[in-house]
Amino acid sequence: MQSKGFKIGILLLVLGIISSYNWYNSDYTFLREIISENDLQTPDDVYAFILETTPSTKEKNTGSCLYCSPKYLMEENLGLSCDEGAILIAHLSYLLGYDSRLVDLIGTDGIAHHTLVEVKVDNTWQRYDYLFERKNDHYTAEVNFEYSHPSYRTFPKWYNKVIYNFSGLKYLVLKFRGAKG
Repeated sequence: MQSKGFKIGILLLVLGIISSYNWYNSDYTFLREIISENDLQTPDDVYAFILETTPSTKEKNTGSCLYCSPKYLMEENLGLSCDEGAILIAHLSYLLGYDSRLVDLIGTDGIAHHTLVEVKVDNTWQRYDYLFERKNDHYTAEVNFEYSHPSYRTFPKWYNKVIYNFSGLKYLVLKFRGAKG
């Protein structure tokens, strides 16, 4: 007969293997490899990398990929919308140790018409607009709608950090939401 300690040890071993597998196959492990392979050190490096390596919907209109994971967006080489590009920049900047937030530009109709990302560098918010390829321009530069105000969202949220560090959990969440990636 096996002891209770032995059974707990086996359980901990199995949980350790599952956790290691989930971390190794996670989006954040994938993004950390991108950071390392491309020597990305600052949000400016991240912004230039995303502009160079991912097509926007202006170049390749594949439609929006609602709730798609960062790894899926990068691997599938989809045409990214403004918010998808902003989300990739935010995730990569977070992994470099920077705070970031998404900025939705709200029209007078109350609808978010455009999204960009701001990353805090030396206590100053640096603005990156993926779709229009602009850095630190005013919010209203080149908007084609009647602008009202910005709406700020801290990103990534705590749950994004958890989901994108564990591939199994991400799988369950995306299945529940009916999303790809």
